[in-house]
Amino acid sequence: MVQKIHKQENTLDDSIYDKENVPFQRIILTALILIPLGFILNFPLKGIIRSLVLSGLSNNTTCPVLYSDVEVSYFFPKIIIKNPTITKACINALEENLNLDDIIIRPHLPSLKVLGIRFSVNLKKDKTNIYMYPVIGLGKILITIDDSTIHSDTISYFTGGLDLFDGTFNLNLSTQIENQQLQTTSIKLESRDLYIKESNVSNFIIPQIPLLDFSIRATLNADMTLRVAPGQLIIGNKNSPIFTSLGGTINIRKDHFASSNIDMTGEMILTNKFLDLFPIIRLKIPNISPTGNYIFLARGPLLSPESYRFQ
Repeated sequence: MVQKIHKQENTLDDSIYDKENVPFQRIILTALILIPLGFILNFPLKGIIRSLVLSGLSNNTTCPVLYSDVEVSYFFPKIIIKNPTITKACINALEENLNLDDIIIRPHLPSLKVLGIRFSVNLKKDKTNIYMYPVIGLGKILITIDDSTIHSDTISYFTGGLDLFDGTFNLNLSTQIENQQLQTTSIKLESRDLYIKESNVSNFIIPQIPLLDFSIRATLNADMTLRVAPGQLIIGNKNSPIFTSLGGTINIRKDHFASSNIDMTGEMILTNKFLDLFPIIRLKIPNISPTGNYIFLARGPLLSPESYRFQ
């Protein structure tokens, strides 16, 4: 008679003593996760980054930027400058500081143009949304702005309060700073909904005018001379009361934009509708063209009526 042997319930299975082979790849992956995580949690990296940002903002005496706080986030890494304000001293504004939404700074893909650390910076204010990509290298900073939107209300802060236009612009820009000196800047600015506002300039009443199209491709030199190749400044289209295609230079005065000097020539088409809006312009045209085509010359202070002539 065969006697059955029953294992006691508290008897351990011999299989638990078998050796389990942990994959080498799993060990490496775990180490790659835990080592940087431990470094982040134990090393005061957040405080160092925050101190560098605060130092950079406070030491920029020529362009003071105010803020309420600076936050640093590790996961989806970013730096947030809370409630930033660009002061009047920075933008030569007459009355108001420029208040922005929170500025978000993130690390970005490496740059092939300049060896250095690349970031993405998002600036927002009302209808303005700017995507900026600065690269910080040895002794130089490269700044690129791509596919950004800037509204005329924001532009007016940088033109000494000169607020003649209403519309939204698409902005692309590339510039370089070496040894704290601005180098040549390439600018492309376009709009499809531009209007001249009803305004009073030097006791000259300007009604609202639908320009619609606007396009400029230019370079800005270190001496603040804006250079536009012939035909690269286009204002208006076939549906506008005015169309012009210009080229030349504008010597920009940072302290008072309205006093900048313009030197441009090109072609201009003036419709009868436009001349009816500005009868004073008829007095400046020596011979009225039946087709409305004229040679336009602009030489002198930007807002002086004496600076503009027709041929």
